[in-house]
Amino acid sequence: MDSVARRASSAGTAPWCPAAEPDDLHHRGIFIVDIEDSDSRPYSIKALHRTQVRQIVTSSIADVGITPEQYDPPTDTGDGVRVLFAPEVPKNRLVGPLMSALTERLNSYNAAAPEGAHMRLRAVLSAGELRRDEYDYFGTPLNEAYWLLDTDELRDRLRKTTAPMALMITRDLYDGVVRHGYPQIDPDTFESCVVTHKKRDLHVWLWCP
Repeated sequence: MDSVARRASSAGTAPWCPAAEPDDLHHRGIFIVDIEDSDSRPYSIKALHRTQVRQIVTSSIADVGITPEQYDPPTDTGDGVRVLFAPEVPKNRLVGPLMSALTERLNSYNAAAPEGAHMRLRAVLSAGELRRDEYDYFGTPLNEAYWLLDTDELRDRLRKTTAPMALMITRDLYDGVVRHGYPQIDPDTFESCVVTHKKRDLHVWLWCP
């Protein structure tokens, strides 16, 4: 059952939609982060980073008033974390306040981190309709998000900055959210970019704090 339906049921009222069927689509905000140069770190630092990145991401989510019922349990990706947000979470809150909170917590961690344990993140934020089976969510928007996370364009953007993270967002999020200039979102700080995926050109946008 989706988070909206779970909360409605717990409140004693009817959920806004019927119980999910196997073929149903689930709209999700998709957020994935990956730790820069993780393969080059010793296992002791990897272990520290794995704990810290989950804590930083989930604490940042809480900082902006998004509750655990509004996102699926974070998924470990090896060198990072994936979070899927329920459709009622406003996308402007993900692009603006969440990225600000994440930047602040990354800066705080790095200021106190031991020598050699500083952490920077590549991040992708998108949204789309996904299917779900007994194992996990799946679908084209999720596949594309993972692919964008590994693009040379995003890696190069992080490499060229001293910021603690580099974010790539999809065109739909830029057109629907960023260009309207919601609080904590400055459209002028986003850089347009075109990447090619399976012979398709994807228009995306890059941002660093």
